[in-house]
Parts: sequence; structure tokens; C-alpha cells
Amino acid sequence: MNVTSDPADDLRRRIAVSKDYDMLQGMIAVGTGLSVLLAAANRDFIWMAIGGGLSAAFGAAWYEKRYGKARTTRTRSLWTLLLSLVAIGVIIIANGFDHWHPGPLLWTPLVAGPLMLLGEWAGLRHTGLTIWHWISCILLTLCALIPLFGNHPSHWFAMGTVAVPLVVIGLVDHQRLVSVLGPGVVDEQR
Repeated sequence: MNVTSDPADDLRRRIAVSKDYDMLQGMIAVGTGLSVLLAAANRDFIWMAIGGGLSAAFGAAWYEKRYGKARTTRTRSLWTLLLSLVAIGVIIIANGFDHWHPGPLLWTPLVAGPLMLLGEWAGLRHTGLTIWHWISCILLTLCALIPLFGNHPSHWFAMGTVAVPLVVIGLVDHQRLVSVLGPGVVDEQR
């Protein structure tokens, strides 16, 4: 921690991180990204479903044990769930297009990049996006252009492109949370 930091700025950062706490649990995104990569490498979506579920369950428990339970409104929780399911559905449909109707662009990164950026923007209302959020999502979207260079990768590759920004954004968000709230305290009673 910077010894010349302003206590008012520290308090503002803590409040912002606390308000966005549920979205800054980055190790969940890291685990999900690794499971997407594993699914793409093994050419089997079951790895993504299992890995994503385990990542969410263990990640949420890990953060709760160190920092407490995320408190959010029922409306925000429902909107987050609904929008997440819609985004996942749209990405799966795009991946189907990459598989059954390959075209001059890869649909999966073309829709996943903007959807990921939009989701992060909506969820991080108080802490905002970092340059890494922008770079990761823009590079993901640009992966849609790969077929224009004469090589049309498989739909598994297209799905695998989604993994890298999930891991990068997850690491960045986790670091933001830890840098403001500290390493957390393991509460054995939770």
C-alpha cells in the first residue's frame, strides 16, 4: 500500500470494490476460462460445463470464506443470471454457425468479444473497466478475422479464443479486489 495515499481515496476505492464485489471474483472467471480451453482442446463441451460449474461453486466459496458473502439485490441477481444465460446461448449458437456454416468470419469471437465487454461494463459500474478489459475483448473480437488470412480454424479453436480473455480479465479483477481489500481472512466458522 502506498504510504502517501489519501485516506478518502482509499475509502472510495473500498466502497467501489465492495459494490462490485460479486463481479470482481476473478478466480471464477479464470477457472471458467481454463475449462473452456480444456473443452476446446479435448473437443468436448462437457469439460466446459463441468469446469464452469466447479469453478463457480469453489470460487464463490473461496471468496466467501475470505471476504464474506456478496450481498446484492434480487433484481441485480436475476438480471445477471438472465443476461449470462442469454450471452452463453448466443455464443453457443455462434459456435454452431462456425461448425455447420463456416463463413468468412468466425462468429464465436465476433459475438463473444462485445458481449463480454458489455457484461463487464454493466457489472463493474463502480470500479469501471481497465485497459486489460478493453484489450482482451477487442483482441477476442479481432480473432473473428482469422479466416480472412486464408486459414479457417475449427469451431473448437473459435471457442478456445474465448478462454484467453476470461483468464486475463479474471486475473485482473481478482488483483483489483485483493489490492483494495487485502488478502482476506479465512473465517473457519463460515
